Amino acid sequence: MRDTRHSHESGNQQRWLPIEGCVNFRDLGGYRNSQGQTVRWRRLFRSDALQDMTASDAAYAIEDLHIRLVVDLRNPDEAERDGTGPLPGLGAGYTHHPLLRERGFPPFTGGDVVERLSSTYQWLIHNSGPRVADAVNAIAAANGSGVVFHCSAGKDRTGLLSAMILEVLGVDAETIKADYLLTNQAVEGILRRIKGMQPDASPTTQSLAAQPLAFQGFQDTLHQQYGGAESYLRLHGVTDEALEWLRGNLLE
Repeated sequence: MRDTRHSHESGNQQRWLPIEGCVNFRDLGGYRNSQGQTVRWRRLFRSDALQDMTASDAAYAIEDLHIRLVVDLRNPDEAERDGTGPLPGLGAGYTHHPLLRERGFPPFTGGDVVERLSSTYQWLIHNSGPRVADAVNAIAAANGSGVVFHCSAGKDRTGLLSAMILEVLGVDAETIKADYLLTNQAVEGILRRIKGMQPDASPTTQSLAAQPLAFQGFQDTLHQQYGGAESYLRLHGVTDEALEWLRGNLLE
C-alpha cells in the first residue's frame, strides 16, 4: 500500500509522494517566496536513491509525475554498486554529477556527528561548485519536464542542492532549513535501507539525521563567503538563461 501519512499539503497536493521503493521522495513545490509567488508542484523532486523503485513506482513517476530527467549526485562507486533505477530505461534522461567524488562520504561512526557532517558540507561548498552548477544547468535544460535529483539518502548532497535552488527562487532561509530537516521524518526508513544495502555498515538514527547546526554552517558560509546561492552558482558556471528558466518555470 502506498504511504500517504504525509499528505497534508494544499488540496490534493502532496510533498511526500507515494513511492514504495524510496523512503525520502519529496516534491519541492508549494513553498512561497518573499514576492508572494509559489514554487510549482510536480516540477522538481528530491529523493534518496532510486534503484528499489517498483514497476508501479516507475509508472507513477513517468505517467503521473511526468519525470523526464534523473540527476544523480552520488559518487561513481555508489552508482555502480546500486544502479540507476528503472526511470532511464523508461525514457527519462540521466545525468551524473558526483558532488563528493574526491572526498567520498564520511563514515557513519567516529567523532562528533555534527562536526563530521559540518566538515562534509564545508568541503562540498568549497570544492564542488562546478558540479553543483552543472546539476543546476541540467535541471534548467529539462525545459519544464519533471526532474528528480537524488543521492543515496536524499539528505546531504540532495539537501544542499535543494537549498540553493529554493534560495534562487526566493524562499526564505527558515523555510529552506525546515525542508532540509524534513528528512528526519524518514530517518528510520533510511536506516533500514542502508543496513540492507551495506550489511557491514553501522549507522544509527543519530548519525543519519539531518543536523540543523551543520546546515546553518552551510548557509552561513554560502552567504558570508560567496554572497548567497545565486552568486555562488554564477561563480561556478550557472548561466543567466538557467537562472531565468528556474524562476520563470518553477514559480507561479
